[in-house]
Amino acid sequence: MRTDLAIGVRLAVGRHALARFVLVAGDVGLCVAVLLFAAGELGPHPGRLVAVVAVAGFLLAPLLVFVASVARLGGPERDRRLATLRLLGASARQVRRVAIAESLTGAVAGLVLGMGVFFAVRGFGAVAWPALVVVAAVAPVLAAGAALAGTRDTAVEPLGVVRRGETAVRRVRWRVVPIVLGVVLLVIGVASTGETADLTAAAGLVSVLVSIPVLLPWLVERAVGGLRGGRPSWQLAVRRLQADSGTPSRVAGGVAVLLAAAVGARTVLRSAPPVPLVGEGVSLMSVFTLLVAGASLLVLVVQQLSERRRAVAALAASGVPWGVIGRSLLWQNLIPIGFGVVVADLAGAGLAAAVVRMADARVSFDWPFTIVVSALAVVMVMVVTVSAIPLVRASAHSDALREE
Repeated sequence: MRTDLAIGVRLAVGRHALARFVLVAGDVGLCVAVLLFAAGELGPHPGRLVAVVAVAGFLLAPLLVFVASVARLGGPERDRRLATLRLLGASARQVRRVAIAESLTGAVAGLVLGMGVFFAVRGFGAVAWPALVVVAAVAPVLAAGAALAGTRDTAVEPLGVVRRGETAVRRVRWRVVPIVLGVVLLVIGVASTGETADLTAAAGLVSVLVSIPVLLPWLVERAVGGLRGGRPSWQLAVRRLQADSGTPSRVAGGVAVLLAAAVGARTVLRSAPPVPLVGEGVSLMSVFTLLVAGASLLVLVVQQLSERRRAVAALAASGVPWGVIGRSLLWQNLIPIGFGVVVADLAGAGLAAAVVRMADARVSFDWPFTIVVSALAVVMVMVVTVSAIPLVRASAHSDALREE
């Protein structure tokens, strides 16, 4: 094995990266299982193509988003490690290979895990081999692409990881590509007929869901850019989001796409004719999807608050009461999640309406369910954030202000 690839594998299973490895493997494994179970349902039940593909898409999109988000966990620490390798003489190409190997280790483990679960439940004869090929390519490529995008600047300018200058303004041009592509595919799918139309619409559905966390950081940045005044905790939170809303927006984006998927899947199941939809595996897959997404969210929030350790230590050393600091950390997550809930509810309802129209059924929205799950999403973020604040307080002592 090449030296750079061996270093990447060793870093992936190291003590400091164990949480990321486990979550990437779990997310990718669920992606594989969901797609393979859905593909297996299409063969014996071709008449249920719209419902099967739609519900599979609603289950798959949150997992894909969390794969990309979890793959970038520990970004500052990983950037410093890669910058050290770069300064020790490694080329930019070698640094990129280390980052790719680090992410692919967890993704490949998840791929093997997901296929193993499917084969154990259904056997080798039930697998749809074209779907298996697609799954084997998409999930690892997504994880590697997310890691590679996060290390682009480190490979070019390793000294940049220690700079604390102003954050670059996000550009919207490339961020609208997924939603534009998704809308176009949905329109084509709704206007056409046949299995190809159903698969086209499903691809558009996933693309629109994935566009939510892509667009949300830009929306939050623009929304908080002009905010002024308020209580001290509010001002601290707003100023922090104005300086860097990346990680809080990723947390909100993951919750938003999960919420949109829940609203959309509920509407499809409520509006579709009373026939078996996606087989006995869907309920179990839904539960595991929620569990893995919740675990990913917990780690993302803890990581986000850990990144604030130095800033929190500076505030505490300046005499800011811990009550104000705690409320500011809470606001830093509640503001993005507020935007995320609105976007998610609209996206989930709109996508479900398009899918139900393709099935020639009457759309029936479950508004009480939408309100309840939206409130639960906000409460979940609040509980996770509040639970993680004592950990930040314990680590945000004066030693955090020292430079290494």
